[in-house]
Order: sequence, then structure tokens, then C-alpha cells
Amino acid sequence: MPCTRSVSDNMSLTCSTMSEGQIRTKLVADFTNIHPRKIYRVLLEKGQDGWIVARCRDIKGAISQGKDRDEALRNIIEAISVILEDTGESETEFSITWDENLRK
Repeated sequence: MPCTRSVSDNMSLTCSTMSEGQIRTKLVADFTNIHPRKIYRVLLEKGQDGWIVARCRDIKGAISQGKDRDEALRNIIEAISVILEDTGESETEFSITWDENLRK
């Protein structure tokens, strides 16, 4: 007797009885709706005024600042989102990685 159970939005687990006591299991995945999350690289540097400057290395013009690291990261995420939206490349989800050069 075949059975289907949802594993996630894009996968289902299908099993059917092959013979007495044996079960065949097959993982079926639909990858047509899965989009890899884009990762943008950010550089954090200490500005002359003591604020933290965040520059996205992958998007021209994506620059922001904050009083501390957390605020600078929140602000650069917003800047990246706005630029992507304005250029029509709006990513529903993206991640950032960052390097810090905060000594001055």
C-alpha cells in the first residue's frame, strides 16, 4: 500500500510495500522552487569620526555606517536591500559575511 508524507515544502517521502516485510522508501525532491541564498561580503572599518563604516564589496554604492558594529551591520543590510530593490534584483533573502578592520 503506497504512502506519502510531506517532509518539507519542497520534498515528500514516498514509501511502498515491495513484498511481505520489505518496504521501499524513496525521497522525492522538487528543486524547481528552491533558490540559493545570495551572500554579500561586507568590510567594516573605523571611520575618522569614530563611527563604524560598512561597505559591501559586491554591490557598488552600498555603504553605510553606525555608532557600533551592530548598528553598522543593520544599516548595511538596509542599504543592500534598497539598492537591490531599486535595480530590480530584489532578493527575498540574502546573507552577509563581514571582515573587520577596526583598529586605528
